[in-house]
Amino acid sequence: VKLPNGKYLDSNGEHTKEELLPMAMFSNNIEKIKIVPIDEEIALNTFSCQDQEKDIENVMAQIKNSGKNKYL
Repeated sequence: VKLPNGKYLDSNGEHTKEELLPMAMFSNNIEKIKIVPIDEEIALNTFSCQDQEKDIENVMAQIKNSGKNKYL
């Protein structure tokens, strides 16, 4: 998620684009990564929560610790 402050938010917290790109883990050799907008419907159909319990716990903790509506 791109935040109003220009940073990106994932299950590990806020990151700049420069910090986020090297953290992308892929099994093949990646030559280029492009960050593109995606709507909620496509995201829900593309990404599942299977085997992501730890990430979900991290996101829940961020929401609880971030203060009301910090990311809204």
